[in-house]
Amino acid sequence: TDRIALLSENRLEWAVTDLAIQMAGGVTVPIYPTLIPAQVEFILRDADVRVIFVSSAGQAAKVAAMRAKLPLLEHIIAFDADAAGEGVDAYEDVVRRGRKLGEPDAAHMAAQMLPTDWASVIYTSGTTGEPKGVILTHKNFMTNVRMCLDAFDIGTGDVYMSVLPLSNVFERSAGFYTMMTAGVQICYAESIELAMTNIGEVRPTVVCFVPRIYEKFYEAIQ
Repeated sequence: TDRIALLSENRLEWAVTDLAIQMAGGVTVPIYPTLIPAQVEFILRDADVRVIFVSSAGQAAKVAAMRAKLPLLEHIIAFDADAAGEGVDAYEDVVRRGRKLGEPDAAHMAAQMLPTDWASVIYTSGTTGEPKGVILTHKNFMTNVRMCLDAFDIGTGDVYMSVLPLSNVFERSAGFYTMMTAGVQICYAESIELAMTNIGEVRPTVVCFVPRIYEKFYEAIQ
């Protein structure tokens, strides 16, 4: 099964690409965009990544500089159009090529996958030594989604503000898959620093944060 990496800040393309990888039966390998090149290189090599999606010219350059050391890496695809160039494909060009192939049979593609198939490999820094890749199946994610929806009454009338990194499994499970399954509208904050401003603009009914962000909000209010 092909491993596809995502090296990007939160944005709509992150979510769309992750879903496309899942529907195609691939395995998403999310990478924090703040990691230094050596850490990114380790993850790409350890996970045998064939394709990587990056957000910007800076992230594309980071990967291009290590490409010679990664013989399995075949494609770099950039979300920002100005990041495309020699050895880096533009996301919009990939989307256009996909449209020419016709509408995929999503139901058929999904039927080919088993609940126990790998959905993602997430690398955790909460260990000694090099990061360890944690294998998560489709059943792992969907079990969490179902339990969340049993516990919380959310639906199409709700608006969610996504602030935490989608590379984090908490945000991806609770703030992306759970909200999408419930039909909740998802809005992406411009950054953690602008989250308070964005919340005032969007007025979400649901948020998922870690304690430190609540503390920052409290300090700002005080």
